Amino acid sequence: MDVSQNSLTYKKQELSHYKIIFITGGIGVGKSSVLKWFANKGFPVISADDVSRQVILNSSEVIRSIYNLFGDECVDIETLQIKPAALRHKISSDPKHKKQLEALLHPLIFYRLVEVIKQNPCEKPIIIEVPILDSDFGFEHIADHILWIDADPKVQVERVMLRDLVNEKSALAMLDIQTSRTVFKDKSDYYIYNDGSENDFSKKLETWWNELYPTLSDLE
Repeated sequence: MDVSQNSLTYKKQELSHYKIIFITGGIGVGKSSVLKWFANKGFPVISADDVSRQVILNSSEVIRSIYNLFGDECVDIETLQIKPAALRHKISSDPKHKKQLEALLHPLIFYRLVEVIKQNPCEKPIIIEVPILDSDFGFEHIADHILWIDADPKVQVERVMLRDLVNEKSALAMLDIQTSRTVFKDKSDYYIYNDGSENDFSKKLETWWNELYPTLSDLE
C-alpha cells in the first residue's frame, strides 16, 4: 500500500470540504469523554480504535498477517480469533513488536478512516479520537486542529486498572509504550490537562471550544 507523502496529500485533498479535529493523548486521560461531550452536542464523532477493530475483525487476511508476525501466542489460527490480552502483552513487552504491528495496521486503518469520514456530512467539524501521533504513517496530516488531553500518570494507571481490569504492572507496561509527551506537545495545537472532576473537565472543554469554534470557516 502506498504510504508516500503524495498519497497522504491526495487523501487530504479528498477531505478538503471537511473540518477535522483530532483528540489525542495517552490511555486513561479522558479522550472517550471528549467524544461523548461532542456527540451530545450533535457533532459527528469517530474513534480510530473502533476503526482499528473493524479493520482487524472484518478481514481474515489481516488476522492471518498478525498470526504470521506473532504466531499461536496471539492468534487462534483455527478460529481466526485474536487473543487481545496476549497481543497487548506482546506489543507492550518489546517496542519492536509494536512497530511491526503498526506497520501492518496503520495504513489499513488510515484508509478505512478516510472512508468513514467521507460517510459523514461536512456541515459540522468531525471529531476523531486518535491515540497515536508517533506513527511513521502520519495520521496527523489530515487534521486541521489537534487537541492533546493529558493527565497525571498516577491517575492514568488508576483509570486503566479500573477500565481494563488489569493489575498495576500491566497498566504501567501499557503506559510505557504510549506516544511520548514530547511528541504530543510538538504535534498538537491545543492542550487540556484533565486533573479534576468530570464537571471541571467539561468546563475546560467548553472554554476551549468556545474560543476555537468561531475561527472555523465554512460551517454553515
